[in-house]
Amino acid sequence: MGRRGRPTSDVFFIQRDRANLAKKVPYFLLGITALLSMNILLLLQQQPSSDGLPMVQTELLEVDHRQLRQYVEPDERRSYPVRIPAHKPPPTNEREIFNAVREKADSVTAKADSVTAKAAADPSTTSKKPTTAKSALKLQKVTSKPLRESEGAAKLVITGSSPRSTLPPLKKGSYVTPNEILQRTAVAIKTFNRAECLMTTVASFKESYPDIPVFVADDSFEDSVSENLTKTYDITYIRLPVDSGVGFGRNRLVEHIYKMGYQYMLMSDDDYTLDQQDLLLMMADKLIKTGAHAIAPLRCDYGKCARSKGMIHMNKNGELTVFPNISSYPSQIVPTCDRSDLMQQFFIAETETLMKVHWDDKLKNNDHYDFLFSAKRHDLKLVTCNDIKVLHNKKICQDKVAPELMESYLEVRAARWLNLTSYVFSKWNISLLYDETGKTIQIDKQTGAPVINPVQRVVVDPAHPNRAYFEQAILDHYNNKNPGWYSIRSKPNSRKTYIVYKQLNRCMYWLGGKLDTEYDRHASFPNKNQLISFEFHHINSSCSTAEDFWMMKKFGKLHKRHVYLITAVSNDAVHMDRLLSFVNNQTNRQHVTFVVVDMGKDTDKYDLSKHTTLVDTKYLYLGGPFSRSIGLKKGFDYAKELAESRQQKDAIGFSIDTSIIIPNNFSDIIRSHVRCGLSSFAPVCYKHKDPGGYWVTTGYGMIGACFDDYAAIGGWDTRWGYKWGAEDVDIMNRMQKHLPLTVRTKENNFEHKHSGTTRNKNEVYYKNKNLYDGDLPVTPLTTKLNDTTMSDRLFKWAQPKMRYHIPLTHHQIFVTHNPVSGKKIYDIRYFNSKKEEYYAVVESLL
Repeated sequence: MGRRGRPTSDVFFIQRDRANLAKKVPYFLLGITALLSMNILLLLQQQPSSDGLPMVQTELLEVDHRQLRQYVEPDERRSYPVRIPAHKPPPTNEREIFNAVREKADSVTAKADSVTAKAAADPSTTSKKPTTAKSALKLQKVTSKPLRESEGAAKLVITGSSPRSTLPPLKKGSYVTPNEILQRTAVAIKTFNRAECLMTTVASFKESYPDIPVFVADDSFEDSVSENLTKTYDITYIRLPVDSGVGFGRNRLVEHIYKMGYQYMLMSDDDYTLDQQDLLLMMADKLIKTGAHAIAPLRCDYGKCARSKGMIHMNKNGELTVFPNISSYPSQIVPTCDRSDLMQQFFIAETETLMKVHWDDKLKNNDHYDFLFSAKRHDLKLVTCNDIKVLHNKKICQDKVAPELMESYLEVRAARWLNLTSYVFSKWNISLLYDETGKTIQIDKQTGAPVINPVQRVVVDPAHPNRAYFEQAILDHYNNKNPGWYSIRSKPNSRKTYIVYKQLNRCMYWLGGKLDTEYDRHASFPNKNQLISFEFHHINSSCSTAEDFWMMKKFGKLHKRHVYLITAVSNDAVHMDRLLSFVNNQTNRQHVTFVVVDMGKDTDKYDLSKHTTLVDTKYLYLGGPFSRSIGLKKGFDYAKELAESRQQKDAIGFSIDTSIIIPNNFSDIIRSHVRCGLSSFAPVCYKHKDPGGYWVTTGYGMIGACFDDYAAIGGWDTRWGYKWGAEDVDIMNRMQKHLPLTVRTKENNFEHKHSGTTRNKNEVYYKNKNLYDGDLPVTPLTTKLNDTTMSDRLFKWAQPKMRYHIPLTHHQIFVTHNPVSGKKIYDIRYFNSKKEEYYAVVESLL
């Protein structure tokens, strides 16, 4: 496979317009070269591979010819008719179509034999001596070991003046700059019958990076560009044997650039242009920072940048599944870069790496996936970065080709893809392939031919049994990526809602359409309707393959740690009395300290002596005016010092409002969800407000964390001063950047209820509001997993990996989405016989 993991462009015609073609190339010569290459291809199919895998001769292809066209890129799906000789009636079904194609191939083979013989006997019959079928076969050597000087390399014609690199290789471990990498980099471009595309691509590289050497490998039917290229640009042009294939060509480029002493190389197809002037510098910079073996940018086609990454999975039965637009995990150093099994044919890597993990010489197309399979087998770290982009110029190139030539191009490309599929399946022991578009492909055991089943689009009407499931999946997809204030809900029974899905494989759906929504807010807040358009891939987390993508992040035992409940109060004795009563009723209250920071008037000091305190209570009086951020910072710093003086390891601080009602086991809930270096706890409270009430998903002021984590982010920021708001958003943003997990459960009996007297007494504070100057935090809610089958699978999968040699009883599982990666995090809980709690945090890469 070639560009974008699709069948490569092996056109049997020179890509020029008719006028230029008539001037420079006689039509009879065009036919001769086409016949010769077809003969070579058919002969190649009859030869065994060097590793003993047979090349299957396809007798009958059980697939609709229209399905073949779906294997080209979306912009290429034109309604070209199948080319059938005019003297025969048109075929009416799949079998007749492929019989007709077969007959045509047999006819071409017979003519090619005679043409090849004449060309070999009399070189003057063509302007350039063609490569014979016999010599072409000799070049089709599969190298399963690291590349060395190949048989074909000695026969290559190389022109140009690119210099040999004399710089010493960069040493690992020392500081390296992007400039030093590009000094040791060469650009490699494989081309075939696309002169216009090639000239545009070379010009793009030379305009932006004139000092970087460019090497071009060309196996076109006619050498129409070498003289112009070498005169216009300082490049090296490698003339390959005619139609020797993209895999063969890339390997010869790697060999030659390695021989010329370049430590790095940028591999490119002939239809890319540099849209960003500093693209290669940014790629080199990310290669350094991520420690990747290869770095690729996003590929952009006509304004849309997608299909640049994905994951590959093969089960024990040989079923291969491609998951598009899924990556394993963002780099912690460079969050915009994701490790991926798939990347585009535009990347930078060390030349020595590509000498070890290379392309298959046999594959004239189908080469890209084969190369990526090899990279995965060698555990190469392939990384795609979302903030750098390269322009894919394919459509512009193909629009320059006459329609009838493009028709033949598509036919040949599809037929060649099918002819090589059996070889790729046999080489990698693939029994069934789910490709990224949802098609299933397998080899018929009797005919040896690939059988293709396209995916069906299904409209989800209101009566569909999974309508509610898909609606919730769309809402989750949106809400898990946006701040809570912009959460949406669907409008029930709306005629504007339109949902379509395709099941791409056992775990993944493609969802598209429109959903009629409104903001998920209380009736007292402003709202509006919005019809959102969506198109994304949805993962069914309970599928059988999911376990292979689970990753244990951390596990441990939850100890009885001390909890400090900290509140800042001002002139609010009514709510303080109520909160103190709830604190006094806490279970395990011997492990609780209540810190009260009073910032009220001297005449309205809160008098603790009037109340019975069953928990350890500390009172600090600062005096007015009131500032929540200053009061909480004073209380947290005081509690942290107190915990250190008491030698309370991993003590927890939790900020709490005076107008809150809490359950009796609230301190135990805090201990359960706060884990030092792993998670903070920001529960969602229920607010009483007419009409009815609502869950406050946009408030973050009540948050708990270990004091070490609190200190690591700098604590509460006092810059918000004596105005209302923003301090909660600020600390949440900083906590999320420091810790990988924020638990946000909706807790029963955790309610916000006040009389309004507090705001009346602190009118100046609440009238003056802060405006937060950063991005609002994205804090997905945490839910309990109610799927018992899925829970049992997770319990059984995680427990052996925890390495505790004691019986553990399954308890419950919490699910949170990582707002950065979008992955699901399973927070699994166990109990031992003493009712001590253990946890295991598992992340799903799907």
